[in-house]
Amino acid sequence: MKAVVQNGFGLSSVAVTDVDEAPFLPMSAEIETKKVPLLPYDIMKINGELYTDKQTTLGYGAVGVVTKVGALRSKKLIGQRVIVLDQNGTFKEKIVSNMPPLIIPIPDEVADEEAVAVIGGVDTAYMLMKKIIRAATATKQVVILGANSVVGISLIQLLKNKGNVTIIPEVRQESRDYFDRLVESLGMDAFLNTEKIMADAMVVDIAGNQGLVSLYKNQGFEIISVVIQGVPGIKFVSAPLFPNEYALILDMMAQKKLRVFIDKDFSVNQIDEAINYQIMSYSRGRNVISFD
Repeated sequence: MKAVVQNGFGLSSVAVTDVDEAPFLPMSAEIETKKVPLLPYDIMKINGELYTDKQTTLGYGAVGVVTKVGALRSKKLIGQRVIVLDQNGTFKEKIVSNMPPLIIPIPDEVADEEAVAVIGGVDTAYMLMKKIIRAATATKQVVILGANSVVGISLIQLLKNKGNVTIIPEVRQESRDYFDRLVESLGMDAFLNTEKIMADAMVVDIAGNQGLVSLYKNQGFEIISVVIQGVPGIKFVSAPLFPNEYALILDMMAQKKLRVFIDKDFSVNQIDEAINYQIMSYSRGRNVISFD
């Protein structure tokens, strides 16, 4: 079957190639892949910024349709649209999942291209929201670095629904107009704040801009980051969500209480073009790879 495989580092190491299908077991479910998100995580692996095996299939999440189940799985799954999470790679035509909790049904009201933005986007924002709410007081300020990103826009919407924190967005000048238009369309412009940052503010780094983060670090702010690891004074955070939390996110999207944004949708055969675009462009929504 067709898959996007990385063998080394750099764009030249990525190719669409044929790979063997995974073994199918009694607990297996086979998912025909429809769409996968192209994440900053994938780009970091390609660039050698994150460790990866010598040869690996890109991705860890996908949206697809269940086409086959093993003897120990419910046949009701067949035909369902699902989000599937798999650390063995998801940039491939078929995914065999052996972990029931890692398949999450998608409501009819949520399109494939919306659901795919949950992976490495809304789920990360939800994880950050939980950490922020645990730490927040009634007057807590939260500075979001990279607020125009998919994670940033999702986090702002989630925090707005909680209503007990003040959000101060930090956005590159090149993305300011885009961000301002977006928050206005979401009705969040009055909710955001640019007031003086207090000493007890929490800084949430999504962009991984070392220089910008260092400015806050040198002033003694509490900083959490989903990008920067191993730096004193910066707490790297990463934690999986429970299946019911994915279901809650999808329900919010189905009810239009949470919106996601897609930039470009590339065919899998355009993978080089997609990677180049992601590297060279500012965040304007999630870029998606389609296997249809």
